[in-house]
Amino acid sequence: MFQTRILVIENQNSCNHKRLNLLRRLDCEPVSIEPIAIPEQLHTHQPDLVLIEMQSADTFDAIAVAETLQQYTQAPIIFLGADSDPTILQRAMRLGPYGFLVEPYSEDHLRSSIAVALTRFDLDQRKAQITHCLTTTLNSVSDAIILTDTSGVINCMNPIAERLTGWQQHEALGQNVSRVFRLIDQASDISHADTNEHTVRLELHSGQVCGIEPHMLLITRTGTTIPIDVSAVSIRDDHGLMSGLVTIFRDASERKQAEARLVRYALHDSLTGLRNRTFLMERLGMAFERARRNTQYGFAICMLDLDRFKVINDSLGPVIGDQLLVEVARRTSGCLRGNDTIARLGGDEFVILIDEIVDPGITLHISERIHAVLREPFVLDGQTTYISTSIGIALYGPQYEHREDLLRDADLALYRAKGLGKACTAMFDAVLHAQAMERFQLENDLRHALDRHELHVHYQPIVELATGKLRGFEALLRWQHPKRGMLMPAVFLNAAEDTGLIIPIGWWVMEEACRQIKEWQEKYPTDHPLTISVNLASRQLAQPDIVQHIQEIINRIQIAPGAVHLELTERTIIARGDSITAALTELHALGVRIHLDDFGTGYSSLSALHHIPIAAVKIDRSFIADLQQSEARALTESILLLAETMHLDVVAEGIETTQQISQLNDLGCGFGQGYYFARGLDAATAQAFVANRN
Repeated sequence: MFQTRILVIENQNSCNHKRLNLLRRLDCEPVSIEPIAIPEQLHTHQPDLVLIEMQSADTFDAIAVAETLQQYTQAPIIFLGADSDPTILQRAMRLGPYGFLVEPYSEDHLRSSIAVALTRFDLDQRKAQITHCLTTTLNSVSDAIILTDTSGVINCMNPIAERLTGWQQHEALGQNVSRVFRLIDQASDISHADTNEHTVRLELHSGQVCGIEPHMLLITRTGTTIPIDVSAVSIRDDHGLMSGLVTIFRDASERKQAEARLVRYALHDSLTGLRNRTFLMERLGMAFERARRNTQYGFAICMLDLDRFKVINDSLGPVIGDQLLVEVARRTSGCLRGNDTIARLGGDEFVILIDEIVDPGITLHISERIHAVLREPFVLDGQTTYISTSIGIALYGPQYEHREDLLRDADLALYRAKGLGKACTAMFDAVLHAQAMERFQLENDLRHALDRHELHVHYQPIVELATGKLRGFEALLRWQHPKRGMLMPAVFLNAAEDTGLIIPIGWWVMEEACRQIKEWQEKYPTDHPLTISVNLASRQLAQPDIVQHIQEIINRIQIAPGAVHLELTERTIIARGDSITAALTELHALGVRIHLDDFGTGYSSLSALHHIPIAAVKIDRSFIADLQQSEARALTESILLLAETMHLDVVAEGIETTQQISQLNDLGCGFGQGYYFARGLDAATAQAFVANRN
């Protein structure tokens, strides 16, 4: 059974056996020792409680004994005395005893004193353990913490708070927090030295956790400033009354720097360092708001696009291309005024917001300066190159409600500038707007043309010149517009290309033309079955399943592959290059014939003939129209000679006179088409043409 081990320290000459027996009756285990035996006794046995007999100082100094004792044990001490000398009591109180018993005392009195002392000691130990745990936690957290009472006096701060403020805890204790924790509002430079006093009052009034304003700077003891994040929470007692405040803060320098980097990344182009689209749109929105408030305020948008940048980037490589963009950005920025804004939208496209315009001519002046600086050679990594830019300008006016509309019109002006040639500037005007609206409406109408059966295939005959026999047709697309009447391809093909509608339209034309020629083959059989020539658009050639798609059409209609002639322009071959060679080779293997259209107008005809399995060439109508001229005749003769050498058929386009037929026959041209035989005919008229020829 557990017994309370009590160490009794007394003068051995006055050993109180009565007291020891009393302790034993109280279920204690008393051990009486002299002061000299304290080290040896406590080395082997730690007591639960110590009783020290107080005697006069000349024979036995109980206070000195207690001081020695506390070096070896934390056990609670109760002093026993026959009197209560104030001097001795005052000395004893400094040691923090757990009780005083003045003789005579009863057994119950002793029992209760021992029980109270042990209970208090246990509570103190628990409190000390909790305090140690809290102190360890406080010192190990990564946030700075300052504890104050309700008047703002500091009673604790952790090492992080010491490091950030520059104050040591022993120096800060008892100081008002306004002296140690000095704040400045970074946004307004207003000092908040008494922030914590204000915070205390807010806490007392609201009873809520208080957050202090953002953008705060901490003024350290040395006078330097640190951006911090700070908040405060009240300390409350069991009755809910506020007894203090915990202020928590941390160094926000890295976060602020990270935020600044993020803002820069969000608002700047990573390559050139210029502003990006996001910043431009914000700045443009501000300009719109200002213009609405002040009718005298004017601004403009300049949109720049580098001429031939893709050629330079492809030939010299993307590294040189990036260096060129950086240098273009630098030179262009040097042409602007301090209040203008330049942004890179991506690729080689730049936008300038020209601000505070009094005279619209300033926009043209700036554009001319840009053209001038970009005309100078660029030396990049030892390579010298040249570049120019096209510029489109749109001036703000009250007709604009949205910033996107102004950008759109600058882009339209840029489109016009590029159409005028290299290094040109174009201003947006009403005519350009009307053209844009017409193009927009045309694109919208074209999207529904297939579904509404407004597209039709017309057929222009292809004739064998020596015999006059009909050998086939070229399929020509026509659009029967509900309001504008019959439209030729030149009106809408660019819109079809730009919108991608050329792909479904192109496949529809091929299937419709093949179906029609198959019908005529069966209805009007000849020794040489009729053929159909269909133009392939550049975007169709770029489709990865082009061979499969054409084969499916041929199989579905059950037309002989040799009756299908696919016409490609030299421009398409130049643009697509080697990427189409494999597909055309597969089509040739299927039996489909490849014809090179507008031959003689491109730049790589011989190269194309060498790499692509071409079965025929079509001489451009410009040569046929000038056959009377010696130069045109010589070029035509050269084409025919080349074709004969390579065993290629030749079709002459644009034949309009008997004389042209005679000349082409003399030169050995096999086939021809043109108004002399017939224009493009609708299906019914073309069928009658077939019947009459037969």
